[in-house]
Amino acid sequence: MKNWDDYRLILALHRTQTLRGAADLLGVNHSTVSRRLVVMQHQLGHLFERTLDGYQVTALGLEFVNTALQIESLSESVERKQRGQNDDMAGPINLSVPPPIAQTLLIEELKEFSMRYPKIQLNINSSFEMRNLERAEADIVIRGTDKPPEYLVGRRVASVKLHYYGHVDYLKNTASEHYQWIGRDADEQNPQWIKDSPYPNARIGIRSDDILMRHQLLLAAYGLSRGACYMADPCKDLVRLNDMPTVHLTDLWVLIHPDLRETPRIKALMQFLCEALLKKKSLIEGKQP
Repeated sequence: MKNWDDYRLILALHRTQTLRGAADLLGVNHSTVSRRLVVMQHQLGHLFERTLDGYQVTALGLEFVNTALQIESLSESVERKQRGQNDDMAGPINLSVPPPIAQTLLIEELKEFSMRYPKIQLNINSSFEMRNLERAEADIVIRGTDKPPEYLVGRRVASVKLHYYGHVDYLKNTASEHYQWIGRDADEQNPQWIKDSPYPNARIGIRSDDILMRHQLLLAAYGLSRGACYMADPCKDLVRLNDMPTVHLTDLWVLIHPDLRETPRIKALMQFLCEALLKKKSLIEGKQP
């Protein structure tokens, strides 16, 4: 099989296990995927088994999947090196950064970078997912992790710390026996972090998996919360509930693919981000002045 598009279809169907999912990855209609699959299987043999769980690759199909992965990896390597050969301080940079980091720690800094390098276009993906630098989904990623992927290089800039907080109005106007917590969807009714808190008997009154929503609920004096020090400490109406030590959540890394680290514009942003976050290391690590 010499057509790279056919290999791409096999990979897409293997990864998504549905015709519609493969079509979405390829940017075509699912009926097109269905027709091409019929033709390929007629020419090559039985590549996929249709099951209740979706399309499962056969032993024959797996051989084509492995070949496709090798071709894909080579293609991505060539693409990265081509991007890295552009030595001008101009062009796009794809930056992936979690929403609270971007909105709380880097808004002004990213503006400053854009003003300093007006010919560089920043494309910011605000996400907690580890964007795939192998597939050029991002050039630089900022992530909270204690174990960054081995295929990336970068710098650890801080340890993200947590503490217990309350709004001054909430603490003033609510009797302690009526305190409630702002929790996550995944929290059980009395999770360990509440058991370790100053108010272990308070119940969870509201839940949200959105860290920014939990912070807004805390600012609205809806209840008590355990939150990131870098988000809560700068807010004058939020206070720590006691003098207990901060808790380590995760290390904060700025990461890049090795093929891109000498590209001038990407190297410039990498250095800029590391310096910007290191200046706020005390805030991130909850070291109050």
